Amino acid sequence: MLEIHTVASPHVSLGKHNHHTKVSMKYLPLFLDIRQQPCLLVGGGQVAKRRLEWLRNAKATVTVVAPELHPDILAQVDDRSVFWVRDIFRPEQMKGCTLVICATNDAAVNRAAAQAAHERQLPVNVVDDPEQGNIIVPAVIERDPVVVAIISGGASPVLVRWLRNRIESLLSSVANLLSDSNADTLVPHSGTLFLIGTGTGDADLLTLRALACLQQADLVFCDGNIAAEISNLARIDTEQISIIIGHEIQTDTIPLVIERLHQGKKIAWLVAGDAFSYGNGTELIESLSKFGLKYEIIPGVTTQLAGNSL
Repeated sequence: MLEIHTVASPHVSLGKHNHHTKVSMKYLPLFLDIRQQPCLLVGGGQVAKRRLEWLRNAKATVTVVAPELHPDILAQVDDRSVFWVRDIFRPEQMKGCTLVICATNDAAVNRAAAQAAHERQLPVNVVDDPEQGNIIVPAVIERDPVVVAIISGGASPVLVRWLRNRIESLLSSVANLLSDSNADTLVPHSGTLFLIGTGTGDADLLTLRALACLQQADLVFCDGNIAAEISNLARIDTEQISIIIGHEIQTDTIPLVIERLHQGKKIAWLVAGDAFSYGNGTELIESLSKFGLKYEIIPGVTTQLAGNSL
């Protein structure tokens, strides 16, 4: 399963910024394996119903504590994966639990349950009052094998909905590339150079293959004509080296490329326009061929092609 976390921090401006700038996060994004793990759901109404569905999708073993149950919850009680304790909340009900969800319509009960969870150092989510808990439930998009989770810390639900719609659209458009049989076409192999043409210079027009290779690269060579919006699509920990277009400068750089390839590194070489439009791409490829090193040429989207797509 490929899992992707997208966190829109309420402490960071969404305007132009350096992709490589480290930011502090209020929440640590992670996925928790709760299969067959005991979880406590405090509450039995409509809100609890949604959380029960969420827990069951994760194959948790759920104990629901509530004096009464919504009919849809009651229908799921089977004494195997869903249990019902017909009672008010009591702290001792948390014994042995892995996760606690507070989902009643009584704020005082939710606070009391959250406090009891904190005292026992248990992860707890309080529905509609995330500040009372220490975990929050993200917006989730599932397109097997991809899971994407998005949060904004409650700061921008409109942004979260917009991102969710965009990501759902993207995953739907590349669904055939997400199967195991096509996985190798997305993940570049080690010890390979990717000569990537950036086309018109618009980051939104990079091909899916170009983006996949760029994000796998250990080292990125980037000429001065490449927009920061493109080079910043590389991983935060990726080393970037600026180059100046010209025969002598590039010739001096080629030995470094060869050295890193021999070390098994993945290298992305970004050039403006098509892969051979600038930067002496032919000379670079000839040098790699002499040493029997692997390379892949990824053409950029030209102005004509971009115009035809409009």
